[in-house]
Amino acid sequence: MATDPVKPAVGRPVSAFTLRLGSHPAVYAVTLLLAVGAATFFLLVVPAVRALQTGGDASVADAKDRYQAAADRLAAQKKVIDAASGLTEEQRNLLAFAVPAEADTPGLSVLLHAIGGSVGARITNLDASGQTASGDTSDVPVALAPVELAVSADNVSYAQMKLLLAAIDNSLRLMDVRSMNFAPSSSSVSLQIRAYYLK
Repeated sequence: MATDPVKPAVGRPVSAFTLRLGSHPAVYAVTLLLAVGAATFFLLVVPAVRALQTGGDASVADAKDRYQAAADRLAAQKKVIDAASGLTEEQRNLLAFAVPAEADTPGLSVLLHAIGGSVGARITNLDASGQTASGDTSDVPVALAPVELAVSADNVSYAQMKLLLAAIDNSLRLMDVRSMNFAPSSSSVSLQIRAYYLK
């Protein structure tokens, strides 16, 4: 009879129906297809859907934002190029000095020593080794790269300190005084200066 148990060589009795079902190739094929389908869904489809959502690697909204930012940068660069094309040779040289194509830390050192000497201050220390600025650089224009300088000077009275700051501010080389520590008792001043150059 079909329902009589058939004893395998080893193990418990298995019905003939189970043997026929288990040995049918279609059962293996369906099971394999289900396993492959589940693996495909969780390993490929789910990550792809997540990537397309906002914040994902393939997000359409994020791609549009990146495209718009690149278009804005290109428009700004075009304005600069258009403006530069109308400059005279002398104006181009002044612009190249104000914002050079490289950090030019030796030139900055010479310039700051000359500025100090012009107001009667003596530069005692100038560290221009920082090629990249530390701290917040969010206010730096996109086309410029900042360089940090630490400057110390002595023989500086209050009047000379004001002259020193004015001279730095009026210098053709683009620089910002980020912080200052003036000690009247020792007639010394320490400055943190940020200079800029073209990327």
